[in-house]
Amino acid sequence: MTAKWLRSIRFVVNPRSWFQKRGAARPPRASTIILGMTLTLGGVVLLAKLITELLAAA
Repeated sequence: MTAKWLRSIRFVVNPRSWFQKRGAARPPRASTIILGMTLTLGGVVLLAKLITELLAAA
């Protein structure tokens, strides 16, 4: 693996780097990132429940 490839993986895995690369005023705090991930996960769970209910009703 090349060093450039490893850097790109680290960039994708680290949400703070997204804001630093785009030149935002400051990267988000860890609590903001955790809150966003929690809300996203909750949305995915609700969507999965909706899909299973629709499939069970059919």
